[in-house]
Amino acid sequence: MKEAIRTRAFWFLLLGNGFRQIGRSAISINLVPIFVSRGATQQLAANLVGLMLVVSLFCRIPIGMVADRWSKPAILSIAMVIQVVAFGFLLLGESAWLLYAFIVFTGIGDSAAIISWAALGEYFGRRKFASLRGLISFSYSWGIVAAPAFAGWVFDIKQSWDIPIMLTMVAFGLAALSYAMMRRPLRVLAVASPLHPAQSLERGD
Repeated sequence: MKEAIRTRAFWFLLLGNGFRQIGRSAISINLVPIFVSRGATQQLAANLVGLMLVVSLFCRIPIGMVADRWSKPAILSIAMVIQVVAFGFLLLGESAWLLYAFIVFTGIGDSAAIISWAALGEYFGRRKFASLRGLISFSYSWGIVAAPAFAGWVFDIKQSWDIPIMLTMVAFGLAALSYAMMRRPLRVLAVASPLHPAQSLERGD
């Protein structure tokens, strides 16, 4: 663990996951009232939340397969940019097609979250995987608790979800930047890929 936390890759992964999870939690818990504020009925809002989860579910396997062949930081960054676009649709979502576009785009973007933990194992190996994952998750757990309450508090004051949505877009943008700056740490390369260290170095993802 000491060796891992001395690398830039660990901290960029931590920041990327933190921004992503805080932004996601701020809005996901409040999605039904947000959809209602955009003109949807309570039933349609609930259906849209379910549809978003279905889209995310069916995208996870193909995105995972792509991540086995291409750069994980690049895919994570692209997924976060897709999330920014998705929340742009939600910000403007005064019509049904914008809400459905949000559902599709955010479902695709959210499905890439599993790749971050695959990158953790690939970069630092399995021996301390659980400890490192626990450390990363603990670091932003306060934000997951605070973000939805903050979003609701802003709505109570402004009577609008626009500011929380825009802040979420900023969080996903910062996550995209953090993931884009991740590089495989050379110091722990042999631990992460004991069978093919040279091949891993050549991939340079």
